[in-house]
Amino acid sequence: MLLEKINALEDSAFSFHLYHIHSTSISMHSAYEIIFILKGSVDLKCTAFHYHLKEGDIFIVNVKELHMFSNGSKDNLILVFHFNPYLYLHIFPKLNYYLFVCSSFSSDKKNDPKLLALQQMLLQLAVSVFKKRPDHNIEEQILSIITHLLNHFQSFSVKPQGYHKNESLESNDYQLQRICEIQEYLYVNAKNKIQLDNLAEHLHLNKYYVSHLIKNTIGLSMTDFLNLTRVELSEVLLLSTELSIEQIAFECGFSARRYFEKHFTKWYGISPSEYRQLHLNGTNESYEEFDLSYIMSGPGREIIHPYLYQESPASEGTFLSFEVSMADLDGVLPFRHFWEPTINISNPYSCARILSPDIIKESMSALKYSSARIRNIFAPEMLQRFSPEQLATLLDLFVNAGVTIIIHVTLSEEESALFSHAFQCFFNHVRTRYSSNILTEWKIEIEKNSSDPLNSAKAHHNLLQKVGMLKQYAPDCTFIIANPEKDSSYYSHDAMLLAPHIIKSCLDSDSETPRVYREFCESALDMEEGVTYPYPSSCLLTPQHEKKPLYYLWQMLSRLGDQEIQKETGMIITKRGNSFYVLIYDPFNQASSNSHSKPFAVRLSLSDITKKYYVTETYLDASCSLFQQRSALQFPSQLPADLISDINCSTAPTVKLHLLNPQKEPYTLNYQLNPYSVLLLSFIEVSDYQTDKFSK
Repeated sequence: MLLEKINALEDSAFSFHLYHIHSTSISMHSAYEIIFILKGSVDLKCTAFHYHLKEGDIFIVNVKELHMFSNGSKDNLILVFHFNPYLYLHIFPKLNYYLFVCSSFSSDKKNDPKLLALQQMLLQLAVSVFKKRPDHNIEEQILSIITHLLNHFQSFSVKPQGYHKNESLESNDYQLQRICEIQEYLYVNAKNKIQLDNLAEHLHLNKYYVSHLIKNTIGLSMTDFLNLTRVELSEVLLLSTELSIEQIAFECGFSARRYFEKHFTKWYGISPSEYRQLHLNGTNESYEEFDLSYIMSGPGREIIHPYLYQESPASEGTFLSFEVSMADLDGVLPFRHFWEPTINISNPYSCARILSPDIIKESMSALKYSSARIRNIFAPEMLQRFSPEQLATLLDLFVNAGVTIIIHVTLSEEESALFSHAFQCFFNHVRTRYSSNILTEWKIEIEKNSSDPLNSAKAHHNLLQKVGMLKQYAPDCTFIIANPEKDSSYYSHDAMLLAPHIIKSCLDSDSETPRVYREFCESALDMEEGVTYPYPSSCLLTPQHEKKPLYYLWQMLSRLGDQEIQKETGMIITKRGNSFYVLIYDPFNQASSNSHSKPFAVRLSLSDITKKYYVTETYLDASCSLFQQRSALQFPSQLPADLISDINCSTAPTVKLHLLNPQKEPYTLNYQLNPYSVLLLSFIEVSDYQTDKFSK
């Protein structure tokens, strides 16, 4: 009798079974099977390898892997959970190709937090199923389990004893992604002729790098891993078809029967013909199935108690779920955020050379700023190259665009011997260039010295004297006193890993008047020699006008509405007119070199949808930033204009559009987001689409 393929989960997402097993015949599923040994022991054959599973062990049988049980102890109790990956591909693309490995069977680390969390999550899901809790609660738990598997159980290596979890690979997201791509490519193309050059070309990597990557992580050469994949595929054909050995050999990519038999015998210990005959003769099955009530309320409840109530985080905070009623979207509070409608120019001379009217116009539309703070004009190190004419080039760009100018001065600058002369010279030039109507909108921002709190009458009198002296040179401007910069939020890195921190700083603050600065453009020193210095890295643009991750982040923040509807950890909803905006960000991964950044899943359930909306999904993916593109090009100092345009296109957020119609049932949106990424959902009411300026 040929192997019967079990596809019982075609129309359902999951199933739970509780067994006492002594032995079973060989089978496979179009689903993942998670085996949890609650009590006793059992032997498991999975593909070419044999494992002895004991109490507390978890084993994951991947999609379409042949497996069978034998030698089960007389008192064993085994919980088996299946989930159908094909129903979650819209959330986790290519989920059916992942190879999950839990090697607790070979380790004494029974207190591994990741294993304990998986045990607890499985039993909590079983409890929810037994108690018939709402479907959306069960779905959340399944998504949490899948996310946990993706985060901690997809790294593997192949040893003579079988597949083992590769702990060293788990923390390297880049290499892990490459191994997954390699695994999928070999599986899909196994029957074709594959050489290392083909694989390297597919991955766009050097073939020697690919060869070392496979050997150092999986533990096998590319050829050996390919042949293992092929013989595992041949096992299915041996037991599910009547194809001859020669036909199976060619179907699985072997050029001749003898090569097929050689590699099959290497891994399975017997020839393909012997293997087919052994398993087609059948195996005496001996198992008993129990209802879940046996461990929930019956004699077995004491078995699961230690696992269910162990001190271990069940979900590790890798799943977000939000419920929003569209009937409750009336804003009751103004959206209070903590950034200014201002950009900072800390390198005025560099910006004077590299900025253009088009850049100013585009950035104003994207970032919604109305003023520009010009800093360091009178800094001691800048006075050596002081040039009002060069500065006027920069000022013209902003003045012609209708941007209000803020000239920033610190008291340490004011005390410089050259300061008074430079200040007077600068404003004499400005007053001859611009009308008094323009200058009345300008501000001179005097920053207090942080070591002088001005808590004495003498200090306050001295400050007023200095301001009075400056006013005679700029009588049309408004003078303001600013707090020391230590109260400002500067960010020393450009990487997207700062996105959660920046968003949190913009949405929540203990200060009544916080200042989250947006530095506009990097310095570009000695540009005529082709040398650029990328600092400060928190800038929005490079000297070559490439848009950095923070540019797009601020663009997304600037699109939020003016009324706050709902705010939770990882999400805020704002409203403008009849349209509303949902910003979702990563609240889990912290900007720390000690943290293992992991993807996270998001479920957004919308109810009471009575109107029609155009929905725009804008996704800023941290895995595709300017740094990655620059790194691929080996950080050139200069780039052609066409290539810069291509880089900006490749690093820009991805945008998807769809139509949301009125409906009675809740509408659920599911996302799998990379760590530190940001998602903005814009719901524009159809009748207002043409007039909503933020949808343009």
